This record gives sequence, C-alpha cells and structure tokens, in this order.
Amino acid sequence: MTLNGEELQSKLQEGVDLISDAVKVTLGPKGRNVILYNGEGKAYLTKDGISVASRVYSEDPTVNAAIQIMREASEKTAVDGGDGTTSSIVLAQALYNAGVEALSLKRNIVDIRDEFSKAREKILAELKKQSVQLEFNYENAKHIAYISANNDEKVASLVADAYAGVGKDGTVVVEKVDEAFSKVDIIDGSRYRIGIASKDFFSTRKRNEAVLDDCYVLLYNNTIKSIDEIRKALVRPVEDKKPIAIFADDFTEVALSQLYQNYVKGILDVIPIKTVGSDFHKKDLYRDLAALTGASVYESAQTIGINLGKADTVRSTLIDTVIYNRNPRKQYLEYIKDLEDNLSGEMVPALKELVRQRLANLKGRIATIYVGGITAVEQKEKFDRIEDAVCAVRAAFEEGVCDGGGSTLVRISRKIKEYPIVSAALCAPIYQLSINSYGENDLSIMSKVTDKLGWNFLTDKLEDLSKSGVIDPVKVVRLSVENAMSVALQLLTTEAIVC
Repeated sequence: MTLNGEELQSKLQEGVDLISDAVKVTLGPKGRNVILYNGEGKAYLTKDGISVASRVYSEDPTVNAAIQIMREASEKTAVDGGDGTTSSIVLAQALYNAGVEALSLKRNIVDIRDEFSKAREKILAELKKQSVQLEFNYENAKHIAYISANNDEKVASLVADAYAGVGKDGTVVVEKVDEAFSKVDIIDGSRYRIGIASKDFFSTRKRNEAVLDDCYVLLYNNTIKSIDEIRKALVRPVEDKKPIAIFADDFTEVALSQLYQNYVKGILDVIPIKTVGSDFHKKDLYRDLAALTGASVYESAQTIGINLGKADTVRSTLIDTVIYNRNPRKQYLEYIKDLEDNLSGEMVPALKELVRQRLANLKGRIATIYVGGITAVEQKEKFDRIEDAVCAVRAAFEEGVCDGGGSTLVRISRKIKEYPIVSAALCAPIYQLSINSYGENDLSIMSKVTDKLGWNFLTDKLEDLSKSGVIDPVKVVRLSVENAMSVALQLLTTEAIVC
C-alpha cells in the first residue's frame, strides 16, 4: 500500500493526536492517571508518560507509523534525560500541528526546516542563560525528587538517601522487590561510559537496558568479526549455563547477528558491550576492567583463551555500563593501591585528572532503590515515579535547573517571535498544565508569567517559582525541545508512505 498527499497527512495527524491525547493527560502535579490493560486480565494505573506512550497502537499501519515516530521523542528523552517524556510528546504535537497549518498557508517546507534550525539554537542559548547550578546536597536532591515524584515525601526521601550514599557522581538504580515496603541498599560498584552494541539485547524495553547476574566477563581488545574468533572463550558459559558480558572494541554485523541468534535460542545469555575512546584510553580501560573482574585481556583469535572474569551484576544501556562486585578480589585492591600511588606521583595535570577519574570509576558506589508494594499495581506505579525522580535528580546536577510549570518555555517563546511556528508551540506545556489543573485552557495564566514570576499549578498562585521550589532540570527541558523538534520535522517532511 502507498499513500501520499492529503490522505497521508490525515493519517499522520490521526496518529500524532492518538498518542498525544493519551499521554498529555498525565502532565503536571494535577495530571490524571491512565489505566494500562494488557488484554490478559492485568491492568495498572500510571502517570508515567513513556509507559503510556509505549502502549498506544493502531491497526492502521499509516497511523501506527506516526505513533511510532512520535514515540521516538519520548523514548530518546527518557534514554538521555530520564524524565520529560510527556513534555516531549506535548511539544511534538504542537510543533507538528503548527507546521501543518503553515504548510496549508503555502509556506515552503525548506523555510520551515530553516526556522526550526535557527529557533533551536536560540532556545538552547536562552536555556543556558536561565540555568542555575545547584549545590549537591541532601536537601536539593530531595526537593528535585519531590517535584518529579508528584510531591511524594516518601519517594523523595528514598531518592535523596540513595544519592547521599553515593555522591553526585555515583550511580543510583531502581529494582522491584517482593516486599511490602521500599528500601535503599548501597554497595560498591563501577560505572563506565560505554554501552551495549545493539538494542536487540535489551532485557527490558521500558528501561532500555540489559542486565546479567552472576556472569562471566570476556575482554577482547579488538573488533570481533565473527563468533568463531571467541568460540573457545564461550565454551565455559554455555556448559555452566551462565551469562557472559563481552567487552570489545567493536562488533561487526555478522558477529552481532550470530550472538543474537544464540541469545534468542537460549543457548547463550549475552550482552555485547562496545568500548570507546583512543587506543591509549582503551588500554587503561581494559586494564581497569581486568583488575575489577579478574579477566585476561585478549587481542586476537590466535591469543584467545578461557581465562574469563566474573561479576555479580552487569547492567548496560546505550550510554553506560555498571559493574557490581560485592566482594572485591585481592588483586583489585592491590591495583587500586598502585593507582593511588601513581596519582600522588603524577605531575602533569591532565594525566593526573585521568588517573583520578579511573579511580573514581573503580571505587564508585552504587545505590539500589528496591521498590516494594502491597499490590503489583501499587508497586508498578511507585516504580515508575521513583525511576523518573532518580533521573531528574541526576539531570538537575548535570546541567542545572530552571523555573518549572512551563514558565521557562513561555519566556523563551516571547524572545523568538520571529519564528512563529516554534514560538507558539513552546506555550503548549503551560496550556496543557492549565487543562489538567482546571479543565480548560486558561489563557490568562500565560499572560501572567513575567521574567521573575510564574504560575504554580499546585498552589494556584503566581509566585517566584525558584523560591517556591517549582523547578525543572535544564537537561530535561533541553532534550524535550530538541527531540520534539526532530520528530515533528520528520513528520512534516514526509511526502509518502509505503507499507
């Protein structure tokens, strides 16, 4: 089937509105719950935008294509920023609708693309100006979590306790537990900015990650072209029926396909992890991983052996990998001591900083928030909010914060009036917050926003939002805007679909 012209645009519009209308009711402190039902007798309530977006589907392939493209905005925001998924959808719908209207008035798509590009640069510059850096402390972490978790004091305390235990650069993860109550557990672990080589190996799509427990570790300082190169090293994991994390410079499509076939057939539970950086940095990385796991580092099919390392847990996403080892080996402790000696003796500032970063990774701590609940529905809803709060805190300390409640975007919209499509769309979040709070779009609220004051949808008052604590992580706002603009432009420049 092939569609184009007005019929295609009508179908795309239907898909955009279908997913947006389902998701945007969850926005803000007075947002509504959505029931997710799997058709097999199980249902749960959620206010998590990405959870809702992931379940929207249409039998019409063209409508469903638009839904999937819109979903990209929320998924990418979730992966990179952890929060802001609903805002991404709201902005994408507004940008798309404004773009369609402009096209109907005979505006050229090239001009629209140019407007998006120029507006984006100005928005990012304004966000940077309005960013306020936060001091890392318990109270600030708790406050960010409190806002993200829909003003839940208990959730905020859990998240703040976790960050207090690991520090600003530590790692906080969220897990479910078969208990009535939630708790925080802190253990030693190491986090590296290297990620999984293919999404196909994700063990959960919602969280975009793969997790292996009690696994072997293979270190291969080269590109794996075929599974035959490392077959000797895979014998023990297959025989022991244990998973394996494979760290390599890269994997060819052939190698990934072969690993995936073994993965889906249940022969080998595996995560392929691609290392990055210069040869100099990779050499240090492999040394650190070897000390951490006890693995030997192999560099070719001719040298491959069976000396694999071990890890209690390996957790990998597209952007980072976390390794848990609850009982450090003697060789690891000796390695740490040698690095500390090197740090004290290093005189070159740049090299000293590299050693410091390596030590921070090796000695890093990981906090796990175990989420319990009396019922599965309660647990799932709480899990979604805690996970969002954890990511919001991390994002806030990375790029600072700005006023929330849609007020920051309203202020920016006033400064980019020369870009009418984007300027109008930036007001969509505050409009939706108004609808979710009062049942209608109260246009007077936007007009009340000034350079210093914004509307607090929780107290229904005009306030200095930074003093009231109504703030958003700048990173989340930035990603929401960037991803929404990207997706809206993809749809606006679509002229045909073949399915």
